[in-house]
Amino acid sequence: MTPGIAMGVGAPLYLPTLGTPAWIDPRLFAQDEEEWLALDYRMPTEPLEVVAIVRSLQEVPPVLAPYVRVVGWIVTEEPEPPLPTVPVLWVANLPKVLPSEAITIVDANAGVAYIQPGAEVFALYQNQLLRVASHSRYHLESAHLPVQTWDGESLQIGAVISRWQEVPNAVATGADFIVVKARKAPPQIARAAHELGGKPLWWRFPTDWAHRLELMHHLSQMSLECNLTVLLESTHDWAPWWNHIQETHETLRSVHQPVGQFTLALWGHASHPPAFPDYLPLRWQVLALPRRLSARGAKRMLAWHEAVVRAGLRRANLLAEVDAERLAQALACAPHALAVPHASVQEAKTTVARLGISESREWLLKRLRNWDDSELRGQPARWVSERL
Repeated sequence: MTPGIAMGVGAPLYLPTLGTPAWIDPRLFAQDEEEWLALDYRMPTEPLEVVAIVRSLQEVPPVLAPYVRVVGWIVTEEPEPPLPTVPVLWVANLPKVLPSEAITIVDANAGVAYIQPGAEVFALYQNQLLRVASHSRYHLESAHLPVQTWDGESLQIGAVISRWQEVPNAVATGADFIVVKARKAPPQIARAAHELGGKPLWWRFPTDWAHRLELMHHLSQMSLECNLTVLLESTHDWAPWWNHIQETHETLRSVHQPVGQFTLALWGHASHPPAFPDYLPLRWQVLALPRRLSARGAKRMLAWHEAVVRAGLRRANLLAEVDAERLAQALACAPHALAVPHASVQEAKTTVARLGISESREWLLKRLRNWDDSELRGQPARWVSERL
């Protein structure tokens, strides 16, 4: 289901409720228009955050007051996409009786919900939610606007850095996400999360950390503080590491500690076919493109992406340079994201906005028939210069 943590007043929409709970629209009980207007005048203006408890998302009764904001869902029937963006927890059954107006915590990462939690559990989750909320901020500068290709396809542009100290500068470039290739974890997790300001973090996990069990809690804490994607080297065996991660999460769950949730991605090269280990819940495949792409390399790149498409995973390309030719080569694969050096993010956004995915693919297929044609090679640069 949708991962995440939420806290609010429990709203059991599947039970007859005694009295008039705060989350029910009181105007439903009006006898006439005059009473309806009187109730409407007295309705609160401050939003009330609730966790809606229902049997099915498709059968939600229209009883919620307009000042209510649903921050989480607990359902008994598996919901069908599209899912809400807030945390959704799927449970086997619901209680026949629930306390009125009970504080409810949904930890969809751990697969648990707490109704009327104890003071200790309540304090743990409240502190966690407040800390994460303090990290988020709105980026109003035009540099942070999302980019679309010339043919209207949305594309994420990420900034690649090598040190944690570069995070503030990378965020300031307007990147949609930050890729960190540092071989060590951030010295202060909360500070790094605050500097990210809500931007997703992609961290290339060091291969030599796979056997260090004491770092599993560290990784779990990182995933609690920020929107984390862990990049794993595709040629390494990560099965023992993933088992340790599962054990760590189970330990945290057993002592009622918040559990982090991160996305997994494999980092590969076109010289090796993409790997799809069945023990990892992968969502992304990331392909690092060479500085100079040969005709043979371009064929491998296209074959690599086609294999990932068949596997149903999202795709990203990592580029070392962002001239029009290399960006057109990357766009020819129709990726969901591009990661470029942090100093080149704005240049990449400007160039991508003047190149189309369909025309880039058609151009690359023509180049494969005559790779050394200089006029054909310069076509992307001409498109960019003509579309000012």
